[in-house]
Amino acid sequence: MSMIIEIIVAPAEIGDLERIHQLACMEADVDPSKYLSFVIKSSIDARKRPVYRLQVQLQTDGTDPLEFIPVSYPVVGTDAKTVCIVGAGPAGLFAALKFIEKGIKPIVLERGKD
Repeated sequence: MSMIIEIIVAPAEIGDLERIHQLACMEADVDPSKYLSFVIKSSIDARKRPVYRLQVQLQTDGTDPLEFIPVSYPVVGTDAKTVCIVGAGPAGLFAALKFIEKGIKPIVLERGKD
């Protein structure tokens, strides 16, 4: 079971992740020892109050859900289809990544400064 909870904390509790976890579990009405919480977003509202948006998730086994899972991309050879992407901004680099995932060789062109 997983749910998104939004809580408002006192300024003194900013950064106290254990207290924030307890408040999120209280808001969700679940046992803090059986659930994990992850801060998705932290912000300050218009009245200068800290607001945390957390995901509260049932702890199903002993594995760490935040453990880094390496991503492997296929090797795109010289005989693969190619595509030209104009611009190496965020959209261009993301498009190149998606083409690599599909086995297509991207060629990214960036003009640079004059």
